[in-house]
Amino acid sequence: MSVHAYRGRASSAEGSRRRGSASSRPPSGDNGRSAASGPPGWVILVVVFVLVVATDQASKWLTWRHFDATVINDGGYILLGSARSWFARPVPGAVANLVGVVLITIGLAVLLRRPRRPAVTVGAGLVAAGWTSNVLDRVGLHEWSAPGSGRGVVDFIPSGGSSRCNLADLWIALGLILVSHQIIRRRRQLRSPVEALPSASKCGHLPADGS
Repeated sequence: MSVHAYRGRASSAEGSRRRGSASSRPPSGDNGRSAASGPPGWVILVVVFVLVVATDQASKWLTWRHFDATVINDGGYILLGSARSWFARPVPGAVANLVGVVLITIGLAVLLRRPRRPAVTVGAGLVAAGWTSNVLDRVGLHEWSAPGSGRGVVDFIPSGGSSRCNLADLWIALGLILVSHQIIRRRRQLRSPVEALPSASKCGHLPADGS
Protein backbone atom coordinates (compact mmCIF):
# COMPACT_ATOMS: atom_id res chain seq x y z
CA MET A 1 0.00 0.00 0.00
CA SER A 2 1.40 3.38 -0.99
CA VAL A 3 1.81 6.25 1.42
CA HIS A 4 -0.53 8.39 -0.66
CA ALA A 5 -3.28 5.76 -0.51
CA TYR A 6 -2.89 5.47 3.25
CA ARG A 7 -3.13 9.21 3.68
CA GLY A 8 -6.20 9.33 1.49
CA ARG A 9 -8.00 6.75 3.63
CA ALA A 10 -6.94 8.52 6.81
CA SER A 11 -8.29 11.80 5.50
CA SER A 12 -11.57 10.10 4.51
CA ALA A 13 -11.92 8.54 7.96
CA GLU A 14 -11.18 11.88 9.62
CA GLY A 15 -13.81 13.56 7.45
CA SER A 16 -16.38 10.94 8.40
CA ARG A 17 -15.65 11.46 12.08
CA ARG A 18 -16.05 15.21 11.69
CA ARG A 19 -19.37 14.79 9.89
CA GLY A 20 -20.55 12.42 12.60
CA SER A 21 -19.59 14.79 15.38
CA ALA A 22 -21.22 17.71 13.56
CA SER A 23 -24.47 15.78 13.11
CA SER A 24 -24.52 14.86 16.80
CA ARG A 25 -24.33 18.46 17.88
CA PRO A 26 -27.59 20.14 18.87
CA PRO A 27 -28.90 22.64 16.32
CA SER A 28 -27.98 26.23 16.80
CA GLY A 29 -30.36 28.60 18.54
CA ASP A 30 -32.66 27.90 21.44
CA ASN A 31 -32.86 24.17 20.71
CA GLY A 32 -29.24 23.78 21.78
CA ARG A 33 -29.69 25.52 25.06
CA SER A 34 -29.96 23.41 28.16
CA ALA A 35 -33.34 23.56 29.87
CA ALA A 36 -31.50 23.40 33.18
CA SER A 37 -29.60 26.65 32.53
CA GLY A 38 -30.41 29.49 34.88
CA PRO A 39 -31.76 29.27 38.43
CA PRO A 40 -33.55 26.11 39.62
CA GLY A 41 -37.25 25.86 38.89
CA TRP A 42 -38.30 26.05 42.53
CA VAL A 43 -36.40 29.32 42.97
CA ILE A 44 -38.20 30.84 39.98
CA LEU A 45 -41.56 29.67 41.37
CA VAL A 46 -40.89 31.14 44.81
CA VAL A 47 -40.04 34.53 43.28
CA VAL A 48 -43.10 34.42 41.01
CA PHE A 49 -45.44 33.43 43.86
CA VAL A 50 -44.15 36.19 46.13
CA LEU A 51 -44.49 38.77 43.35
CA VAL A 52 -48.00 37.74 42.27
CA VAL A 53 -49.58 37.17 45.69
CA ALA A 54 -48.00 40.30 47.20
CA THR A 55 -49.03 42.62 44.37
CA ASP A 56 -52.51 41.12 44.06
CA GLN A 57 -53.33 41.22 47.76
CA ALA A 58 -51.85 44.70 48.18
CA SER A 59 -53.96 46.03 45.28
CA LYS A 60 -57.07 44.45 46.78
CA TRP A 61 -56.32 45.99 50.16
CA LEU A 62 -55.88 49.45 48.65
CA THR A 63 -58.82 49.42 46.25
CA TRP A 64 -61.26 48.14 48.87
CA ARG A 65 -60.49 51.24 50.93
CA HIS A 66 -60.06 53.84 48.19
CA PHE A 67 -61.99 52.68 45.09
CA ASP A 68 -65.78 52.70 45.16
CA ALA A 69 -66.15 50.29 42.23
CA THR A 70 -64.54 47.43 44.15
CA VAL A 71 -66.85 44.42 44.54
CA ILE A 72 -66.81 41.00 46.14
CA ASN A 73 -67.23 38.19 43.63
CA ASP A 74 -68.83 35.34 45.54
CA GLY A 75 -69.18 33.30 42.36
CA GLY A 76 -66.55 31.50 40.32
CA TYR A 77 -64.62 32.22 37.17
CA ILE A 78 -66.56 33.72 34.28
CA LEU A 79 -65.52 30.87 31.96
CA LEU A 80 -67.48 28.41 34.13
CA GLY A 81 -70.80 29.86 32.98
CA SER A 82 -73.75 28.89 35.15
CA ALA A 83 -71.47 26.74 37.32
CA ARG A 84 -70.07 29.96 38.81
CA SER A 85 -72.89 29.96 41.35
CA TRP A 86 -71.46 26.83 42.96
CA PHE A 87 -68.69 28.87 44.55
CA ALA A 88 -71.24 30.98 46.44
CA ARG A 89 -72.75 27.94 48.18
CA PRO A 90 -71.10 26.67 51.39
CA VAL A 91 -70.53 23.02 50.53
CA PRO A 92 -70.02 23.21 46.74
CA GLY A 93 -67.83 26.28 47.27
CA ALA A 94 -65.63 24.45 49.77
CA VAL A 95 -65.35 21.46 47.41
CA ALA A 96 -64.47 23.76 44.51
CA ASN A 97 -61.76 25.44 46.58
CA LEU A 98 -60.36 22.05 47.58
CA VAL A 99 -60.30 20.95 43.94
CA GLY A 100 -58.48 24.15 43.08
CA VAL A 101 -55.81 23.51 45.72
CA VAL A 102 -55.34 19.93 44.49
CA LEU A 103 -55.02 21.01 40.85
CA ILE A 104 -52.48 23.69 41.74
CA THR A 105 -50.43 21.20 43.76
CA ILE A 106 -50.47 18.60 40.98
CA GLY A 107 -49.56 21.21 38.40
CA LEU A 108 -46.57 22.44 40.39
CA ALA A 109 -45.40 18.88 41.01
CA VAL A 110 -45.52 18.10 37.28
CA LEU A 111 -43.76 21.37 36.49
CA LEU A 112 -40.87 20.56 38.85
CA ARG A 113 -40.45 16.92 37.79
CA ARG A 114 -37.75 17.85 35.28
CA PRO A 115 -35.81 20.97 34.27
CA ARG A 116 -37.72 23.30 31.98
CA ARG A 117 -37.00 26.53 30.20
CA PRO A 118 -37.21 29.52 32.55
CA ALA A 119 -39.88 31.14 30.38
CA VAL A 120 -42.09 28.05 30.73
CA THR A 121 -41.59 27.97 34.50
CA VAL A 122 -42.37 31.68 34.81
CA GLY A 123 -45.51 31.39 32.68
CA ALA A 124 -46.87 28.37 34.51
CA GLY A 125 -45.90 29.97 37.82
CA LEU A 126 -47.90 33.10 36.99
CA VAL A 127 -51.00 30.98 36.33
CA ALA A 128 -50.58 28.93 39.51
CA ALA A 129 -49.78 31.95 41.69
CA GLY A 130 -52.69 34.01 40.37
CA TRP A 131 -55.06 31.13 40.92
CA THR A 132 -53.63 30.62 44.42
CA SER A 133 -54.16 34.27 45.36
CA ASN A 134 -57.82 34.10 44.36
CA VAL A 135 -58.28 30.84 46.27
CA LEU A 136 -56.75 32.52 49.33
CA ASP A 137 -59.46 35.17 49.09
CA ARG A 138 -62.15 32.51 49.16
CA VAL A 139 -60.72 30.61 52.12
CA GLY A 140 -60.49 33.68 54.36
CA LEU A 141 -57.78 36.13 53.30
CA HIS A 142 -60.49 38.53 52.10
CA GLU A 143 -61.09 39.31 55.78
CA TRP A 144 -57.71 41.07 55.75
CA SER A 145 -57.87 42.68 52.33
CA ALA A 146 -61.58 43.56 52.53
CA PRO A 147 -62.71 43.41 56.17
CA GLY A 148 -66.45 43.25 56.71
CA SER A 149 -67.13 41.72 53.31
CA GLY A 150 -68.65 38.35 52.54
CA ARG A 151 -66.67 35.34 51.37
CA GLY A 152 -65.39 35.81 47.85
CA VAL A 153 -62.75 37.34 45.61
CA VAL A 154 -62.04 41.07 45.61
CA ASP A 155 -62.51 42.45 42.07
CA PHE A 156 -62.02 46.05 40.95
CA ILE A 157 -60.76 46.18 37.32
CA PRO A 158 -63.60 46.75 34.78
CA SER A 159 -63.69 43.86 32.32
CA GLY A 160 -66.81 44.60 30.28
CA GLY A 161 -70.28 45.55 31.41
CA SER A 162 -70.77 45.19 35.13
CA SER A 163 -68.14 42.47 35.52
CA ARG A 164 -64.85 43.05 37.29
CA CYS A 165 -61.54 41.25 37.56
CA ASN A 166 -58.40 41.73 39.63
CA LEU A 167 -54.63 41.78 39.29
CA ALA A 168 -54.40 38.02 39.86
CA ASP A 169 -56.57 37.49 36.78
CA LEU A 170 -54.21 39.65 34.73
CA TRP A 171 -51.21 37.66 35.99
CA ILE A 172 -53.01 34.46 34.96
CA ALA A 173 -53.72 35.84 31.48
CA LEU A 174 -50.07 36.90 31.10
CA GLY A 175 -48.90 33.44 32.18
CA LEU A 176 -51.18 31.72 29.66
CA ILE A 177 -49.87 33.96 26.88
CA LEU A 178 -46.27 33.22 27.84
CA VAL A 179 -46.79 29.45 28.01
CA SER A 180 -48.68 29.43 24.71
CA HIS A 181 -45.90 31.40 23.05
CA GLN A 182 -43.30 28.91 24.29
CA ILE A 183 -45.34 25.95 23.04
CA ILE A 184 -45.73 27.48 19.56
CA ARG A 185 -42.06 28.41 19.46
CA ARG A 186 -41.01 24.91 20.48
CA ARG A 187 -43.15 23.29 17.79
CA ARG A 188 -41.66 25.54 15.14
CA GLN A 189 -38.15 24.64 16.27
CA LEU A 190 -38.94 20.93 16.13
CA ARG A 191 -40.21 21.29 12.55
CA SER A 192 -37.31 23.42 11.32
CA PRO A 193 -34.66 20.61 11.05
CA VAL A 194 -37.06 18.50 8.97
CA GLU A 195 -37.88 21.39 6.67
CA ALA A 196 -34.15 22.10 6.23
CA LEU A 197 -33.36 18.63 4.80
CA PRO A 198 -34.42 19.31 1.17
CA SER A 199 -32.45 22.55 1.09
CA ALA A 200 -29.33 20.69 2.26
CA SER A 201 -29.55 18.24 -0.65
CA LYS A 202 -29.97 21.09 -3.11
CA CYS A 203 -26.69 22.60 -1.94
CA GLY A 204 -24.84 19.49 -3.06
CA HIS A 205 -24.53 17.69 0.28
CA LEU A 206 -24.52 13.95 -0.24
CA PRO A 207 -25.69 11.31 2.24
CA ALA A 208 -23.04 9.69 4.40
CA ASP A 209 -23.12 6.41 2.42
CA GLY A 210 -22.32 8.26 -0.81
CA SER A 211 -25.49 7.09 -2.65
